[in-house]
Amino acid sequence: MVDKLDKVIAESRKNAEARGHSYRDKALKMYPW
Repeated sequence: MVDKLDKVIAESRKNAEARGHSYRDKALKMYPW
């Protein structure tokens, strides 16, 4: 169970990171400061 939870957390963290990067890229393109 712990292994499964760790996998879920790692997966969600990876997805959040990907979302954050794409959002940052869009923000930089819209507001290059």
